Amino acid sequence: MKILERVCPLCARTNPAAKSISYAPPEWPMKTCAYCNMVYLEKAPKLEEMFENRAWEKTSKAEEVRREKEFSILTKFSKLTRKRLHLFPRRNATAMVMKYAVPGNILDVGCGDGATILKLPNVYVPYGIEISSALSELGRPGFLKRGGCLLNNDALSGLQELSKNMFSGMIMRAFLEHVTEPLPVLQEAYRTLSKGGILVIKVPNYASLNRWVFGHRWCGFRFPDHVNYFTPKTLEAMVIKSGLAIQKFTVLDKFPTSDNIWMVAIKDV
Repeated sequence: MKILERVCPLCARTNPAAKSISYAPPEWPMKTCAYCNMVYLEKAPKLEEMFENRAWEKTSKAEEVRREKEFSILTKFSKLTRKRLHLFPRRNATAMVMKYAVPGNILDVGCGDGATILKLPNVYVPYGIEISSALSELGRPGFLKRGGCLLNNDALSGLQELSKNMFSGMIMRAFLEHVTEPLPVLQEAYRTLSKGGILVIKVPNYASLNRWVFGHRWCGFRFPDHVNYFTPKTLEAMVIKSGLAIQKFTVLDKFPTSDNIWMVAIKDV
């Protein structure tokens, strides 16, 4: 596997003296930045690995099998507790787009086969960026049918292909934890959003109660697929550094034990 050596993705400093956090396996050292407290993997698969060898549809299935085998009781418990959805409806990205974004072009970064964004009503034109070649091919017809398109590219390169002020809304759901250069990606999001355009973000919350309780068994750990581990403070700092402003921010998914951070950021200047 081709490996990328990383500096802190928030402040771009190296942390040679910091010890690797014990949650991570030795081959994927995980550190807390001594300067800004960002938690990240010092090593990550290079981009070319992500197009095929570590495509989401492959790694997610492998992770599901691993969890079933290693944490069978916890996994079954987690699936059972998802029935709470009937009593405590979770936030979802499309509902947040419809609430905060005006009609127009909407971009889903890391869109998979488009299953999420294609649920939006026809007042929104769907666009997507997806690194998996197989998922891009599967989803592309649905985007074309609605007048949009799906780019098979990494997020940063894909965003750089798109025009300034092009989108009234954008989705990065379960995405920023995977990308090796999250700040440049957010800066490109700022460039391609129109004034008043919004960005819906969902990431695992490294500061969550569940992470403290379950330790290395926490569901937010996926090595080496998750290369960034955000807390509310580090996510807020990175989004503001990109030029975006915070419109709505919550660490709860309408349930006290939520493992996620949800944010709506806005391009207000």
